[in-house]
Amino acid sequence: MKPQDFDLTYWRAGNLPARFVFGGTDEVGRGPLAGPVVAAAVLWAPGAKASWQKDLTILQDLGITDSKKLSALKRKKILAALKLDFTAWQSGQAYPLAIGATPAAFAVAEVDAATIDQINILQASLQAMRWAVQTALDFLAGPEKGPWDLTLLADGKFRPGSGAAQEEAIIKGDQKSLTIALASIIAKEYRDHFMQKLDAQFPQYGWAKNAGYPTADHRQALQTYGPCCWHRKSFHGVRELVVP
Repeated sequence: MKPQDFDLTYWRAGNLPARFVFGGTDEVGRGPLAGPVVAAAVLWAPGAKASWQKDLTILQDLGITDSKKLSALKRKKILAALKLDFTAWQSGQAYPLAIGATPAAFAVAEVDAATIDQINILQASLQAMRWAVQTALDFLAGPEKGPWDLTLLADGKFRPGSGAAQEEAIIKGDQKSLTIALASIIAKEYRDHFMQKLDAQFPQYGWAKNAGYPTADHRQALQTYGPCCWHRKSFHGVRELVVP
């Protein structure tokens, strides 16, 4: 099944199709030793199946898939084709997604290292997903009142608990759903750019290249300089170096 067809299987006209919202969310940054975990959510408000199908075809033609399967150059080209400037994004903010006729929006959210240490990386990832989803939904709804019939797909084994009318955890969802895949690209580019900015403050750790992941150079820098405020003190490889 093509990714666009996978998303279309969730389309429901119902009595009030304008109240139906379909969304996908994904997180990036569960494995690094430093930096935030970041989630993105992409939401559509498809009133007509044909229009939504056309817009999904645009995404498919751009070669959108799991961000881990795309080079940094390819990810940037995809966002440029969609006229999205990841260098201007802010956590907790939503933005319009102008693809075609279907109203769409996306948002990014981050949970910092200190909170990850407090609630663990899984809960932090789910929290970031919930924040991103709610932010994008509020933006898409605008001043309209009343409940929205949200169907949400989350990449992975766990549902984020967004309060959606229908919420599913999809294993390898970023390879099956274009909406999840676009969310994964947005989250990846936002987080990489975030870590590049942090690198200017903490150049000794090489975050512009390793994005906080436990590479050999990052581990060596930790041994030499010790952890900083952006390191996850509860993670193996960092906690052993924390001074009591």
